Amino acid sequence: MLKQYHSTSAFEIQALKNGENNATAIKELFRIIWIKEGAGTLSVDMHTHTISSNCIYCIKPGQVMKFEPEGETDGYSLSFSPEFLAMAGVHTEPLQYASFSHPLSPFSIVKVENSLEMLEVAEKMIREFSNAYPGKVEILRGLLKIFLVYLNRLQEEPQPTLSHLHQSGLASRFFSLLEKDFINRKMVSDYAQDLSVTPNYLNEIVKRASGFPASFHIRQRIILEAKRKAAYVRTSMKEIAYDLGFDDISHFSKYFKKASGISFSDFRKEISQQFSFAS
Repeated sequence: MLKQYHSTSAFEIQALKNGENNATAIKELFRIIWIKEGAGTLSVDMHTHTISSNCIYCIKPGQVMKFEPEGETDGYSLSFSPEFLAMAGVHTEPLQYASFSHPLSPFSIVKVENSLEMLEVAEKMIREFSNAYPGKVEILRGLLKIFLVYLNRLQEEPQPTLSHLHQSGLASRFFSLLEKDFINRKMVSDYAQDLSVTPNYLNEIVKRASGFPASFHIRQRIILEAKRKAAYVRTSMKEIAYDLGFDDISHFSKYFKKASGISFSDFRKEISQQFSFAS
């Protein structure tokens, strides 16, 4: 059974040692798993990945995660809320921070080798987190910002043109709106109106940025939430349909199958067999 994480802290960091099981369900926190040495699996939103040494795994708020190390594991586990990140002076737009950016990927993977600076910052965060000195929160915010800057440097790309900046900015705003209100906004026109562009233009720009049009992302975001509820919350299809803004359960059933390629009942059977933490 997946252990539920209900920390009241906006920030937490710990060292991963001796293969301890760190299976965790996170709702509204960013999560970074840095594997310096070790093996095991990481499951995020029903996608399972075999972890590797010298890798950092970045999980976004709202995602459900299960981390299962095998044998001795050396590294760090870091979590923080969007509010804590914002107060550290870091933007949280979905495409703004590369480490958590790709809308289609369940998580981002960053290869890390010989990063002494990041190791020093991580150790400083652990020491600061474990004490009760005055100004602790302010120092942790500063160290977190430095750590994320170093992390982003590992994935830097050539400077974009002004045209690309405009287009990527528009895509970023779309994904931000989508994450905030996908339950109430199910049409491209709903987002295009707020962004002061035509639906066709929005579809085109989002496709350039991600490989798929805005309409695809809207459908997939709704289906992802339905799958999360089916796998982890285990509410009925009727309740899930209502929670996602569908008044007609048959409409939701057809929508789910068309977008995911599988019926809701078949998906629930598959996920129950595949993941032991589906309750």
